[in-house]
Amino acid sequence: MVRFYGPVPGKKGLYISTVLLSFIAVAAFALIETADAELSSPADNEPGHQSEVLAGTATVEVVTEPVLCNGGRLRFTGVPSGEIVLGGCEDGEPAAARTLSAPNLPVGQRTTTLSFIDPSIVEAGYSLVAIRCDDRESQTRSLGDVANKRATFRVDTNESVKCTFVLSTMTSSCICPKNGRWTVKNHLGRMACTGSFSFAHPLPPVTVNGTITPNEDCSTLYAEGMSADEASITFRRTASCGYKGTIGGQQGGIPMEIHFTLDVVNEERMTGALTSTVNERGATCNMNRTYEMDFRGQ
Repeated sequence: MVRFYGPVPGKKGLYISTVLLSFIAVAAFALIETADAELSSPADNEPGHQSEVLAGTATVEVVTEPVLCNGGRLRFTGVPSGEIVLGGCEDGEPAAARTLSAPNLPVGQRTTTLSFIDPSIVEAGYSLVAIRCDDRESQTRSLGDVANKRATFRVDTNESVKCTFVLSTMTSSCICPKNGRWTVKNHLGRMACTGSFSFAHPLPPVTVNGTITPNEDCSTLYAEGMSADEASITFRRTASCGYKGTIGGQQGGIPMEIHFTLDVVNEERMTGALTSTVNERGATCNMNRTYEMDFRGQ
């Protein structure tokens, strides 16, 4: 959360945190909980290894980009299992849901694998590019494994989880930053205000460690870092193969947004910049700084 502390000298009532601003870039490169830890179930999909507390539902969804309606079939084995048919379309969208569900599952881990793709789908130029599961906020979140065409569902009590298999004709030449620990080196920055009052303050250099977690097709980076003021940020890939993200908040009715960019030098190095403008009580305050990031391992 963006917070403001301490009055600006000579301007009672306007609160801007020079402490926060010196660390805000650090806070934005923060890590979402990584999905390294595997559950200790001895074997997936075996009832004897699962809790008997009834939980929720595991659902597989298929999305094609662009939409494909050629009647091709995709077969899934595991939990859930069955076939999904890429049937007819209406107004350019699938006429029926392309999903499979397994309800009333005990708490625990299940897997499903895309075991068959109709040759007509492959001939149309489609391949599996991503598997996205919608329980990212869960402490035991589900995972997609594109290389093995597999989704691992981690179903908690009273939880319904959907994993979407994305097939696309589009390929990307963009470089994907590695998943793992990154060092963020923030360069000397500056915040300056003009208008009803003048104020300038340097943002001192600071270096911290954080984590970057790309999604399956690397179109999104989830970042989280550790500092006195914690924040997380989601970066979206741009047409130029860089990334942009924004965090925001307010205190006492004073809004603030900080915009970030990332340029990917290679899969182990990135550079970027942050900018922010706050308009309040006749004053305009601008903040900017640059930073560089280097991969440090898993």
